[in-house]
Amino acid sequence: MFRVYFNRRRQYFSVHLDEVSPDTFHRQGGGRWGWFHETWSNPYKGEFGTIHIVASRVRHDVVAHELLHGWIAWLKARDVAVTFRNEERLVLIFDEMVRHFWKEYEKQ
Repeated sequence: MFRVYFNRRRQYFSVHLDEVSPDTFHRQGGGRWGWFHETWSNPYKGEFGTIHIVASRVRHDVVAHELLHGWIAWLKARDVAVTFRNEERLVLIFDEMVRHFWKEYEKQ
């Protein structure tokens, strides 16, 4: 398990690389190779959610897919609409999530 910080380290996702079969996640109602679960009690600080990925299936597309679920949940939790004025700032937060995921993953 490791943490992926974002929003200037105010928030994070807990990432679990599970040693299970892809069928296990699918039977439990998640995606085949990963799933995202919201855990936040405050949408502005602390843990925001958990990401579970089948350890043998960590790929760029799977990670991007689950992080995008997290980013969209974050936007909804804060009632943020994407506009021309805030688009770049919001995309930079997603960039931060992706960069920090791979940085922490490489430490494993």
